[in-house]
Amino acid sequence: IFTQGNVYIESGAMIGRPGSIVSVIAREEITIEKDVILHGFVSCEKIGRILNSTQVWDGVQYSYLPLPQVRTSLVLEDWESYEKLGEHGVRNDDFLTTASIMLPLKEISDSTFYGCKALATVTLPPEIEKIGNYAFPECESLAELTALSGLALREIGTSAFENCRLLPEVSFPASLERLGNAAFAGCEGLKQVTFAQGCALTEIGNHCFKDCKNVTEILLPEGVMQIGMSAFAGCDSLQKLHVPRTCETQPGIAELKDSGIEITFSE
Repeated sequence: IFTQGNVYIESGAMIGRPGSIVSVIAREEITIEKDVILHGFVSCEKIGRILNSTQVWDGVQYSYLPLPQVRTSLVLEDWESYEKLGEHGVRNDDFLTTASIMLPLKEISDSTFYGCKALATVTLPPEIEKIGNYAFPECESLAELTALSGLALREIGTSAFENCRLLPEVSFPASLERLGNAAFAGCEGLKQVTFAQGCALTEIGNHCFKDCKNVTEILLPEGVMQIGMSAFAGCDSLQKLHVPRTCETQPGIAELKDSGIEITFSE
């Protein structure tokens, strides 16, 4: 038996004999009546107690497990530590607050830091060329991120930073070519979005900056050719948007016609 809750083993129960329950493991408390016959393994992470008994049976195993160690900081400075992360990275780690990647990685894999709600600070190496799909979404405490403008970045994937609500600004390098769907959607704290001069960006995906409620002005690079639907929907504070003339009929721009946003087009 394995359970996330409490366990009560009543009088007359038998653990660890043929035809009976072999072992009992609980995340919470285990309480055992005094005349329970135990020959199997009984383990819990919290309190375990035998009621009104000093009797000890042969073969009994009690193992009151300590709480798991909590890691709040992740530093990847050698390939061995990186490989130990495995294909799922540290996704949904509720305790991780800082992550520093010192290796010359070229890519942050898909979903590596997905749902790390306490993650506040991330340091990335300059060699990064791609931030994968769902790399950092729902990292709602993320407020300090290595300036993307200092990376060799070419692509930011789908929902890479979606709902990173405390992220205050992003600056993109000249090497950037593509922003995926919903890459920064729901980044409510985002106030400044800038692109390096001569930025190679050609594609902005659907919902890319949707619901970035505090950004006021965006100047898009001249080479942009595709702007997906709802790319700037819900940007309630957006007052000025500078767009290449070739994107005038793109879905993400055409839908803003009556939005009140001042849209200027470069020739």
